[in-house]
Amino acid sequence: MRGTGGERSRGPTLRRGMAVGIALCATLLAVAIAYRRPLAEYFLVQALRARGLGDAKLEVRRFDPGRIEFASFSSGDGDGIDIARIEVRLSVRGLLASRLDALKISGVRLRGTLDDDGLRFGAVDRLLEGRAGRADASAPAAIPASELEVDDALLEIVTERGPLRASLELRLAEFAPGRLEAGAALRVDHERSSLDARLSATGSASTMSGELTVQASSGGRLGSKVSAKAVSLAAKSAFSFDGGSIAIRPLDCAEIHVEGLSIEPDFSLAAPLALCLRSRSESGFRVSQRGAIEADLELAPVAFAAELRLGGEPQRLAGELSSVRLRTSGRGDDFEASLETEAGRLELAEQAARFRDVALVANAPHAAQPPAIQLRVGEIFDDRKEARVASLTLDASAEQRDERIAFAMELATSDRNLSIEIDGEHAPDRATGHAHLHLRPIAFQPDGLQPAALFPILSKLVTEAAGAIEMKGSVGWDGDRRWGRAEVAVIDFSASTAVAKFERVNSVIELDESGATPPDQILSIGRLDFGLELTDGLIRFRLEPGGAVAVETAAWKFAGGELATSGAVDLRAKSRGTSLRVTGVDLTRLIELVNLDGLSGSGRLDGEIPIALGDDLEIRNAVLRSSDEGGIIRYRPNRGAANMAAADDRFATTLAVLENFHYDKLELGIDGPAQGEVAIQIRLAGSNPDYRNGHPIDFNLSVESRLSDLLRTGIRIYRIPAEIEKRLAAFAERMR
Repeated sequence: MRGTGGERSRGPTLRRGMAVGIALCATLLAVAIAYRRPLAEYFLVQALRARGLGDAKLEVRRFDPGRIEFASFSSGDGDGIDIARIEVRLSVRGLLASRLDALKISGVRLRGTLDDDGLRFGAVDRLLEGRAGRADASAPAAIPASELEVDDALLEIVTERGPLRASLELRLAEFAPGRLEAGAALRVDHERSSLDARLSATGSASTMSGELTVQASSGGRLGSKVSAKAVSLAAKSAFSFDGGSIAIRPLDCAEIHVEGLSIEPDFSLAAPLALCLRSRSESGFRVSQRGAIEADLELAPVAFAAELRLGGEPQRLAGELSSVRLRTSGRGDDFEASLETEAGRLELAEQAARFRDVALVANAPHAAQPPAIQLRVGEIFDDRKEARVASLTLDASAEQRDERIAFAMELATSDRNLSIEIDGEHAPDRATGHAHLHLRPIAFQPDGLQPAALFPILSKLVTEAAGAIEMKGSVGWDGDRRWGRAEVAVIDFSASTAVAKFERVNSVIELDESGATPPDQILSIGRLDFGLELTDGLIRFRLEPGGAVAVETAAWKFAGGELATSGAVDLRAKSRGTSLRVTGVDLTRLIELVNLDGLSGSGRLDGEIPIALGDDLEIRNAVLRSSDEGGIIRYRPNRGAANMAAADDRFATTLAVLENFHYDKLELGIDGPAQGEVAIQIRLAGSNPDYRNGHPIDFNLSVESRLSDLLRTGIRIYRIPAEIEKRLAAFAERMR
């Protein structure tokens, strides 16, 4: 009975306990419902702080089954994030699939810093670090909601060149199981640059395709020496996203417009430049999930005009570039790039120089290494009526070797009769370098190669050339300082010019621009004929800065005597003059050169022959006088002259006097162009012992004729001076 009574007493107690428990749970549930927003704020803030956002602040506006609204979210002061509103719609079915039904984020303000240490976003970086290792980076990106919308998002980044601002709007919706539709608009502004991009695409979370439209512009300083004015890009492209890789292919033509561009102090565009960029493959421009970049693009042919300043007056550069192909691949230090162009043309207007079939290939196997370059110009020609040089080809190359850039080039005519080779090195970090150049021997022959074939401007100036010319030299630079040295070997060179003929010219001429004392030069000329025939010439001179020549001595043999001169000559002057000093000319030898049979004589002549050199060579009032010893003149003509004397008493008297004239004084005057008619005055004072018992006679005779008609000319035996032979031998040894 007691047991039954005890059970009966516990029944009401249990019921009362259950009632209290239910009431307590109901009370707790009521409290949870009543305080659901503060509780949600508390737990969410604790979760954010656990992921590194210790200063996170969050306000929950609505927390209902199926819908949550956050009025504000913020973290960080400098590199931080603020969000004005977050709306979440969710369902049990969606949560079971680990996805939200909809997520809308409005009024995002994200702040970051870009400097030498990279890009930092403070609070966002800490949030991502808190999730490190929780996801497979190679797995396709997961979409957090069936509908995702980002509205009024603003990114602010502090950089060394001023603030960068980017605004973003994004719409992403699942319109069928596994099928997504996306739209985005991005606007970026930095100093004078801006980017406006709009995207619409459809697909899945791992594969999407659509269309991307980009409008971009920039201007101002792009570096310490580069500045641009109104550079713009307008492009409509096919867009695709596949397995983490992004591909962009321009549809038809991406238009690039460059209003102005300058590279101080050497280059500037003279007219706006319009470019058309096309894709050469289906992928066009691709960025892989790991950041590797691949591109296969082409610039359509484009005409351009620019101004060059290379240490002198500005030069106008114009022409047309053929299609320019650009290929890139890789990332970081393994990044490779290749640029190719061919069949381009250029023109330097002031120099009348044109370049055709310009082909360039540049390959950069590593991002940190300058590209290896190969340049070929099929034809370089002078567009003047009288070209200064024959058409040339150019082959050039450059590549990185350790910390220096090695380069080599060759300028040559198609038949390689003219070939100039240049090679050297340049250290970009120190702005130092050097180059060697070599003009290969040019062999001229009277019935073969002539200077006019290589230098058409000389066609009327230099003819009948023979002999050889060769040159080698070097140049160096260190910052703004320049220096150079060259040797020009002239070997048995002979030619005719408009004013003179010369034979067997030999020399090794040294050109030195290093600032050292100019070296003495020696030039030998076997024979020089400018109306007067001079032989065995030897000239010692120095090349002064500015084109002046300081002649120490210049001496020739002439008619048993010597002609010599010295002084400065300005090669830049249109007209130049000098004076030849005449010493000890043997009258016997001089008369042997005169084209007059029956004339002989003896004695010595001294004097001076002033010469003016402009378009022609002119002898101006030259005077030769006999020495104090005097001499004899005898003229015993042939029978024809005797017959003339019989018919003319005055001529007969002249012949009688000159048949055996012993002169005390003889003066010979010459005036006029060496290659034209000259006036010759002959003055004699003395007597003929066989005429009028030796009565004293003063005798004057005037003649006008060409020197070439009055003088016999011929080649004399000549030997190269020993000093020049040594210099030529040393030059040849250095060229081996």
